Amino acid sequence: MYIPTFRPRIRHEPSKIIAETGWLTLILLLGTVYRRVTVNREKATITITSRYLWFIRRRRGIKFAWVKAITYGYTSLTTESMTSLAYDSKDCFKVGLRLIDETEVHLFSFVGDGEFINDSALPDWMFVFPRLVDSVGDQQWQSKKLVDILASMLGTTIVPPLH
Repeated sequence: MYIPTFRPRIRHEPSKIIAETGWLTLILLLGTVYRRVTVNREKATITITSRYLWFIRRRRGIKFAWVKAITYGYTSLTTESMTSLAYDSKDCFKVGLRLIDETEVHLFSFVGDGEFINDSALPDWMFVFPRLVDSVGDQQWQSKKLVDILASMLGTTIVPPLH
């Protein structure tokens, strides 16, 4: 079954990057959840603005010097892998920050259709139709692009998340 890609909208400005909750997520959740992350190179700060249930707002500022690394992780959301050896994966790539005190701050998740997986004993050519209609989202490419940009702006490394 096809699922659309849920990912933030990312804009580049001369001295900053702005990533905010994607339109599809806003529409499906009726605007109850919103997040905006602004990475400002000139001020050397990351500002995270969140809104929950339309009126609960949080704002957090993080200086570049407080960031130890960029976290980048993968989680499979596929439930079919428990019951079948050939299935279409659902991918979730998570992007965050690891601070110098070892706490982690989640920034965004990129969720979408992954590749068709054949872990069965049958050869791949037996699954011609599922492979022909398989659609793969751009969540892996988009998340990796954001992680690479963040790592170069902050001058840090990329590590897997602790949890």
